[in-house]
Amino acid sequence: MNIYHFTDVIMPYFEAFMYFVLFEAFLERRKTSTRPRMIVVLLVLGSIITISNHLMIHQMGNIVVMALAAFLAACLIYEGRLRKKLMAVILAIFISGAAELLAVHFVSMTFGLQVEDVLIVPEYRFLGIFLSKASAIAVCNIIRIKIRHQDRELGRAYWLIFTLQFVCAFGISFLICRLMLIVPDTTYIFSSLLCVLGLVVSAIFSIYLYERLVAQSRMMLVQERQQQNFRLQRKHFDEIMLKQEALRRFRHDFGNQLMTLDNYFERGDDAGGRQYIASLNAQLEQTRIDSDTGNPALDAIVGSKQALAVSKGIRFQKDVRIPANLAIAPSDACVIFGNILDNAIEACERMTSGEKWISFSLVQQEHVILCKVANAAPDRGRIGLATSKVDKENHGYGLMNIRETLEKYDSTPMISYENGEFTIQFSIVVQ
Repeated sequence: MNIYHFTDVIMPYFEAFMYFVLFEAFLERRKTSTRPRMIVVLLVLGSIITISNHLMIHQMGNIVVMALAAFLAACLIYEGRLRKKLMAVILAIFISGAAELLAVHFVSMTFGLQVEDVLIVPEYRFLGIFLSKASAIAVCNIIRIKIRHQDRELGRAYWLIFTLQFVCAFGISFLICRLMLIVPDTTYIFSSLLCVLGLVVSAIFSIYLYERLVAQSRMMLVQERQQQNFRLQRKHFDEIMLKQEALRRFRHDFGNQLMTLDNYFERGDDAGGRQYIASLNAQLEQTRIDSDTGNPALDAIVGSKQALAVSKGIRFQKDVRIPANLAIAPSDACVIFGNILDNAIEACERMTSGEKWISFSLVQQEHVILCKVANAAPDRGRIGLATSKVDKENHGYGLMNIRETLEKYDSTPMISYENGEFTIQFSIVVQ
């Protein structure tokens, strides 16, 4: 067996890898599909393709055997409908066949050869096989990224790296094969083939490593946002607990308060009694949550934020007309409205002149929830996501958290700033 036969043995494993890349696009892994198990199945599939190519090359039976082996591998590793698995196998075979045809004709046109020469001469045959497998893997990977909608997470940097890796692997391998034709030395040819194979493996590994780093970075960002949301919810609950504690203290002393009030009227001190009642009303007002929509979560959030705004000299105007069973989860309501009102209060606090005000409107009309929050704000030149708080590590996720939470309800906030007025509004269709 010469070195070109050695490459014929190696390349089917790249083809098996191509099948798995396409499976990742359409199918979901089984819970039992560990990484070692996937590697074993991939190696077995590559071995079957190698044997099939050796025994039935250029025969229809070869395609049937590869399709059955790939379909069995999909059933072992992935779950889902058989139709999807069969579709993925057929699409992989089509991509592989199309890539082989294009690669053969490209090599024949580049070197001015007949197609038969490309299939017979070892150097040209190796170049054609390499280009076809590399192109097929690249196409399958593009399909995987697009189907999984990962391009939004990976960004333009990923596609830049992917393109550079593919172009470099393509160009360097082409030049190495040209040199193999000029220098027909066995040792040089073997070293060149190892370099080409190493280049392909390193390109695949670098792309995989970049995807893992992006995934880990995104996971860390999600965890940070979850922690920030948890702190926000805990803050709201603490505010409510303080109100409840003040109300419990008031109720505990209510009997003594009545005795004192009764003493005023027994002595005929009506003025003193009325003054004492006014002081009791003032104490009770401090414990009141000025929001009664019938939805406990929303009452807690809006009521506490309204009290906080009023305590800071901010005029708070609200129009809330919603059913008690609001079609927004309490935790999501805490994130959405808590962040919106916190940002509004913060913007008013930054004002050095003019009236400080917040307008909060939340209305449900038939099957649509409409929300609009406007507030006075200093002129910062443009609307951005950057926080103005000193603690930028724990803040600055407000608008991002609002956007991500609203995505659960297929909604997107619309933000505007005009003439000292900041506005954020969104709508949610109730199913």
